[in-house]
Formats: sequence, structure tokens, C-alpha cells
Amino acid sequence: MINRLFPLLFLAALYGCGNNTIPDVSKVDAKVEVERFDRSFFAVDPNRLDEGLTQVRQEHPTFYVDFMQHVLGLPADDTSSDSRNNLLFFFEGYRPLYDTLMRTYDAVDDIQRSVKEGLQFARYYFPAYPANKKLIFFVGPFDSPGTALTREGIAVGLHQYAGKDFSFYLSPQGMELFPTYISRRFDRPYIAVNCLKLIVQDIAPDTARFGSLIDRMIRRGREAWLLDRFLPHTADSLKMGYTADQLKWCEKNESMIWSYFLKNIDLQSNDPELLQNFLGEGPFTVGLDQERSPGNLGTWVGRQIVRAYMEKFPNTTPEALIWTAPQKILEKAGYKPR
Repeated sequence: MINRLFPLLFLAALYGCGNNTIPDVSKVDAKVEVERFDRSFFAVDPNRLDEGLTQVRQEHPTFYVDFMQHVLGLPADDTSSDSRNNLLFFFEGYRPLYDTLMRTYDAVDDIQRSVKEGLQFARYYFPAYPANKKLIFFVGPFDSPGTALTREGIAVGLHQYAGKDFSFYLSPQGMELFPTYISRRFDRPYIAVNCLKLIVQDIAPDTARFGSLIDRMIRRGREAWLLDRFLPHTADSLKMGYTADQLKWCEKNESMIWSYFLKNIDLQSNDPELLQNFLGEGPFTVGLDQERSPGNLGTWVGRQIVRAYMEKFPNTTPEALIWTAPQKILEKAGYKPR
């Protein structure tokens, strides 16, 4: 009887106390292997393009195809003159960026450690989740993804992590692609955060793409709550993508924010403009303080609702939480910030 009770008592202790207990995951099996596609690709001599690309494909057989098709938009096996010219144009245009990035990203051990620890937490809470991932670094066109799930792991596009003050991001062309409220996050500390966001979405694919505003807020909030579990040592501002001042404003005005939602917003609406205002990226939230409120405020409120729910039902496992209906979370949470 004692042996059977021990696991239950352990779970109660783990998920109790407001879910603030951080488990020791140092012995959880997880492996993150680094693959430097960027180095292999930019080591190609443009004067010996075919030979060089053949070698890159041999070294990176899976990601090579993904890179050519989904990053450069070229058929992987196309040897036409147009394809060759496009490749040469990319080599010439992006080689200086690659050289600049290598001053910062020659070593990526810290990123590898952070992603591995996040994966260990993920496997602690979701033991069936695959233990091994590749972290594949590449440099692509500026408008290609900064992070993306691949068949082997996670691809990290360093072109979106050159630092918030990088000249292209601040140029008219760069700001047209990425306003400063987005490009300020194009920095090294966000790489592990964005990688773990992909793992959260991979584990809990029930994402906030459908339903009413409040439904999507809670689904997004649930993802943010899981990210907290996977990155317990990471600053809240990094995980939420807010500035420190924006986060302080949210915390100080939590009651006012929720009151504003209840009094002024139809939470059951799925109006696109409403969804964009509260769940989309933006410099601020329309209707609230334009100097201090963040965009994507609905995700923060959704996370607060999920936190309130988990405080009331601390024995709820993360796996059970992701299958709990958002409406039930809202009703049972009794969210009433002071």
C-alpha cells in the first residue's frame, strides 16, 4: 500500500504549491546534436558549385532538400542555369552576413545546453516525447524562418538573430519586413525560447487558430504555461516577448486589464480585427496604454487564467491540462485578479 501511495504523494507535491516546484531533470535522458549546415554551405567554392553542393548534400542529406526547397525556393535537383544563377546570387549577397554572424555564432554550446535542458523538462512532463533532436543552424534570406520544426529536429535561421541593432533590421527595407517591436527580439537569448515554443506546439498541437477570442486566449495561455514549465529559469519577459517595462505594466494593472476585457470586449467574438489586436504582434494594444501596453496581450491574460486554474487544481498534470476544454478552464479558474 505504501509503495502504491508514494507516486501519488509525489505528484501531489510536484503539482502543488502553486506549481512552483522545479523538478531536477539532470538525469532525464535527452540528446541535442548540433548540425552546422551554415558552415558547410558557405564553405562551397562558387567556382566549383556542383562539386561543392554535392558534398553539402552528402553531409546534410535531409536538411539540404529542406533548405533548397523551403528556404531558397529552388528544386533540390535543378541544375539549370537559372537555378545556378539564383544560387550564385544568394552566395554573393549573403556571404557578408554569414561572415558577420560567425563572429557571434562560431560557438553555440550555450544554446545547445539551453535547448537540451528545455527538452529534458519536456520529457519529464511528457515521457513519450522523442528524446533526440538535431539543432540545425543555417543562414537564409531575411524573410525565411528564424526557427522551424524539421523532420530531424529544429532549424535555426541565424539571419534572424544578428542582434537587435543589426544594420539591416534598422534599414527601411528591414523595417518593412520586421518592425522594431519584432526585430528587438532578434537576439541570441531568444533562440532557445523560440526552439522550446516549437516543442510546446509539437506536444500540444491544439493551438489557438480557431474559436472565439477567449477560447484562443486560453489556448495560447496554455502554451505559455507549458513554456514556463520547460524554461523555468528563463526570464518572463523573454518567454512572453515583452519588454521588462511592458511586463511590469501587465503585472501592475492585471485587475484593470481583465476588467477592460469584461466591460468592453465581446470575448465570444471571432472578429479578425479583434483577434489581431489582442493576439497578434503589435507595438501596443489598441484601447489601452499606447506607451506601456504590449501587443499580444491576450496570451498573457490567457496564461494568468491557466495559472489560476492550476492553483485551484494543483494535481492536474500538464498532459491532462492540454486536453482540458478552454471553456472549462475559464469557468473553473474563477479568475478575479486584484
